[in-house]
Amino acid sequence: MCATIAQTTSSPVLVIATLIVAMATLGMTIASLWVPWFRARKHDPTISLRDVTAMKWRRVDPVMIAEARGMLANAGIDVSLAQLETQHLAGGKPLSLARALVKARSARLDLTWSLAMIMQLAGRDVESIVASTISPRDIEIPDAKSSQPRIEVPTRDGSKVRCRFKVRVRTVLDNVIGGVAEPEVVRVVVDQAILAIADAPRARDVVDNPAKFVESVAKCAALDRAACEVLGVWLTSVAEA
Repeated sequence: MCATIAQTTSSPVLVIATLIVAMATLGMTIASLWVPWFRARKHDPTISLRDVTAMKWRRVDPVMIAEARGMLANAGIDVSLAQLETQHLAGGKPLSLARALVKARSARLDLTWSLAMIMQLAGRDVESIVASTISPRDIEIPDAKSSQPRIEVPTRDGSKVRCRFKVRVRTVLDNVIGGVAEPEVVRVVVDQAILAIADAPRARDVVDNPAKFVESVAKCAALDRAACEVLGVWLTSVAEA
């Protein structure tokens, strides 16, 4: 009898507690979807709650995807949510890729979504590649951190030239994938420059007129399908060893 009374008394409490837990769970679920939806709509007004729900289920950040798509749309680049999500799930970085594409568009570079995605998924920094295509950059040989800061080159009379090179390059977008990599291009150019110096009659000739021995090297060392175009080669430091 007592047990029956206790059970009857506790049943409403149990029901109320169950309802509170259910309502709290429902509230948290709604919040976990509506909050990111509202945040995502600030970047991409076309994104739906269904899109956000699907992304959350696949553990994709909908706000990040919407921000990338909004950035691309503002630049007139048509990339779908599905494309961005697929790229992200494959290990890509949609925001970084979006910034690269927007920068390429503003510079009138012919960089497509497909090529940019392939480059990034291949481990390339697309933002840096675009920047290097727009603005040429200089590469110091040897590298400043090298244990040998100068290269010694013997000339025909046995005297030696101690020097450093500067190679100016500009990335060629179409050749980044499948072309001769930049380090190999630079190596070939420097090798040609060293051969030109080695062919000098004596070290003093190179020291007195360094441009004479390297000014034509860039053209001589041109490679088919190079990932970068060599714009010039200079001796930045030259002295007799």
